[in-house]
Amino acid sequence: MGNITKKFNSYLPFFDHNDIVYKSVFCDKDGIPNNTIKKPIDLNLGAIASLLEYNRLLTIQLIDQVYLNKAKEKYLDKFGLFFDIKRIKNESDNEYYLRIKNYIFSHKVSPASIIDAVKQYSSRLPKIIEERLDSAFSDLSFSDYYTFNTRIGDPNSIYYQWYIAPAIASNSGDDSTAFYFILQMYNLQNQDIIKVIEIVNEWKASGVGYHIEIIYE
Repeated sequence: MGNITKKFNSYLPFFDHNDIVYKSVFCDKDGIPNNTIKKPIDLNLGAIASLLEYNRLLTIQLIDQVYLNKAKEKYLDKFGLFFDIKRIKNESDNEYYLRIKNYIFSHKVSPASIIDAVKQYSSRLPKIIEERLDSAFSDLSFSDYYTFNTRIGDPNSIYYQWYIAPAIASNSGDDSTAFYFILQMYNLQNQDIIKVIEIVNEWKASGVGYHIEIIYE
């Protein structure tokens, strides 16, 4: 990418562009910028030309930051603040951008949209259960490790051939489950749990309760 020096020199044809004073004060077209530019003098293009070039580069950068797909770091955080989507600890710019973009363009407040939003974190397509289930064994919590669809193999047990299922948490003591659901995820990795919680909180309707059941296979 070119810089301001060629245009700047074209406006001052009556000066000797090779003069040392001219190069240091006005413009040095052969100046080589430093690897890291933090302030105008790092450009080494002459005092005035460096200021103009620094301002040009800064303007280009700031214009990029008003586009969601180009915004970086603190500028991308501003988009998250606008949409009330906070960056998760150690979440990269690209991961954060995709989460915001998916939220903006998604169909929300539906089981299908929630499943679509979190399916990349599950080894199988997640399921949403919107009705109460009886738990086979109250001492088996959904937070424990267990193999789904496992049957009791002891023929002497009164529960012989029963499926082992986890205890299902409920929303309240009444019979209403209209505002509660269970999200079943398969082999969800520990580092992705917070992401899934954040996504579900953003996608679900306000006032709806839920819990996430992780099935390890």
